[in-house]
Amino acid sequence: MSAPPDIRVDRARGRDALPVLGLYRDVLAEGRWFATALAESSLTLEALEERFRDSTQAWFVARAGHALLGWVSLTPGSLASTRHVAALELMVASGARGRGVGRALVAAALGWAADTPALEKVVLAVLADNERALRLYRDAGFAEEGRRIGQYRLGGVWRDDVLMARPVR
Repeated sequence: MSAPPDIRVDRARGRDALPVLGLYRDVLAEGRWFATALAESSLTLEALEERFRDSTQAWFVARAGHALLGWVSLTPGSLASTRHVAALELMVASGARGRGVGRALVAAALGWAADTPALEKVVLAVLADNERALRLYRDAGFAEEGRRIGQYRLGGVWRDDVLMARPVR
């Protein structure tokens, strides 16, 4: 899975924190893809900058020119018993979906995971009706490990959460 020619994927840097935060807020404001409502989000610019500096985490951004199209993060578990597992989170700007941005970001994250000897597994959670994301993750080798039925009530609708994972190597 490589990036389309007009899309560049790089490690996130401090200067990326503000655009990443903006994209995070934009996607949450859509009210469709994540259980967190924008009004409930407590992510700050300072916290995001700190996460970028945390060497145990990996953050990648995708751009076309100077425009931020999406980002992905991998966060290993914080306990000795979970450090071998990294949680993946991905957001792609609404106008950039369907252009290979998510695929390029997932490939970068999985490449980092493969180069991190302590990691053995990458996990994620995705809403069951997010067919595009489910297809992306299945194509990247993720398999469903479980499902939390009616986990979220969003817009008056009960929605399932799909738990997915894939081995790193």
